[in-house]
Order: sequence, then C-alpha cells, then structure tokens
Amino acid sequence: MPDTVQAMLQQGPDLIDLFVPGKALLVRAQSSALGGAHAAWLAQLEELVKRRAAQPTGIQRSQPELFEQYARVLQALARCSPLILALDDLQWADVGSISLLFHLGRRLSGSRIL
Repeated sequence: MPDTVQAMLQQGPDLIDLFVPGKALLVRAQSSALGGAHAAWLAQLEELVKRRAAQPTGIQRSQPELFEQYARVLQALARCSPLILALDDLQWADVGSISLLFHLGRRLSGSRIL
C-alpha cells in the first residue's frame, strides 16, 4: 500500500477520484499505515482527498495527460517489484479503455510489467 499510494501521489495525483475512489483509498491506506515513515504520504493523501471533496467539479485533464500519469504510476510500481496486469472481459471495453491499453502498450515497453 505505501508504494502504491506514494506512486499515485507523485506520478498520478489526478487519477485519485477518477480511476481510484479517494475516500476508499484513504480508508485502506489508514488501515495499513503503521505511523512513522508512513505519516508523510498518508498526510499527503488525506490533504488531497479533502481538497477534492471541496472541489465537486473535479480535475480537468486531457485524456493523453491522464494516460501518461497512469503509465508513470505503473512504471514507478514496476521499479519496486515486477507487475502482472490481468485483463478480463475485453469484449466489453469502451473506446477510452482500449485507447488506454494501446497507450500503455507503447509506453510500458521495457518495464517489468507483463
């Protein structure tokens, strides 16, 4: 959990509340944080979730910017340990999801991601 939250905060803050519900992420992060070293990233996440709750309009980012943040988060996580991405029911994927997959396929080459 610490690596995931830190990667999202540093590489993809706009993905929180767009791809990952911020409040649910915060609850899971709080339950896994043991204090000390985790206090900094947990405080950052709490502040971000609080700011987002005060801004009901959300973040306005272009699709390419969001896709790039998604790729950077996955690359950061893959530097910590190898990743396996499992895809299911692709026949139901919408155009945006397919576009994200093509973007990731181009950007994640050479990363420790299968």
